[in-house]
Amino acid sequence: MPIEDNDFIMRQSKQIAQALGAFLDKDTVDDILNLDEKQDDDSKCNDDKNKKNPTINK
Repeated sequence: MPIEDNDFIMRQSKQIAQALGAFLDKDTVDDILNLDEKQDDDSKCNDDKNKKNPTINK
């Protein structure tokens, strides 16, 4: 990826983070991150179940 593209993406990321920080407080951010972690854990659990008991799609 060219440096110009990388710089643009980094500037955009910074602006998005600043905009989110303007109206989200720490507790809200923690809730969002915990929700994301919970979804990741659920998907890993489901993947493990599918490996142990695979179903055949007809």
